[in-house]
Amino acid sequence: MLLMELRDVVISNGLWGVHDAVLLPNGHYMAFDNGYGRYFTMIPKEGQNHFSRAVEYEVDEKNMTVRQIWEYGRERGESFYAPARSSTKYMPQTGNRLIGSAMLNDFGGGKYGARIVELNPETNEVYYEVELEDAIFQRVLRMPLYPDGL
Repeated sequence: MLLMELRDVVISNGLWGVHDAVLLPNGHYMAFDNGYGRYFTMIPKEGQNHFSRAVEYEVDEKNMTVRQIWEYGRERGESFYAPARSSTKYMPQTGNRLIGSAMLNDFGGGKYGARIVELNPETNEVYYEVELEDAIFQRVLRMPLYPDGL
């Protein structure tokens, strides 16, 4: 029954192409929704708002319900659209989310690439954003500049 409930939420919210699902400390699930096939095509066409997003769900197994809690990326449209790959990470030090939109983000002027964003999920305030022209990656990780002990 939970799978049927989850399927209904996924379909009604247009979750198409999930990557890098993670369990958050609050018991919710976060994943990258590539959005490919949302309009039954991977290539954006005139009048279609292709987008990718990081999305968080609350799954209540006892009551057999799934509820979307948060998302980021829909409002950015094709400048955040990655039809494949991509990642989401929870940053335990800050509670921030690190999102990697891994390929084909439209930077404008015929330029495309990958995008990395770290943001506060309470306010969606972006702490930093990196554009990597002509780049593709699978996952993004935050690493310290200097290892411990140096």
